[in-house]
Amino acid sequence: MTYSVQDAREHLGEILEKVRSGERVLISEAGSEVAEIRSVEGPVSTEETLRRLEEEGIITPPSADQPSLAEVLRELEEDWRVDPPKPGGLKRFLESRG
Repeated sequence: MTYSVQDAREHLGEILEKVRSGERVLISEAGSEVAEIRSVEGPVSTEETLRRLEEEGIITPPSADQPSLAEVLRELEEDWRVDPPKPGGLKRFLESRG
């Protein structure tokens, strides 16, 4: 179910009832969805989050030839031991994007 921002303000109790019953509620502004309200399910693992995102079609699973996250992190750590990142790299990157 989708509510506009104004409707969400006016019908918060109704929205919370829907969420408690397991529904997810979307909030739209100027015709575009900007937020989602869903129940709190407690701590969710990264693997569970990725599985859910795949099921919803938000992300696609990696192909078989892609390295795992652990392999990528290990490679980065090895590279950084040899040539550590220089301070201010993010700032320089953002400035280069204008």
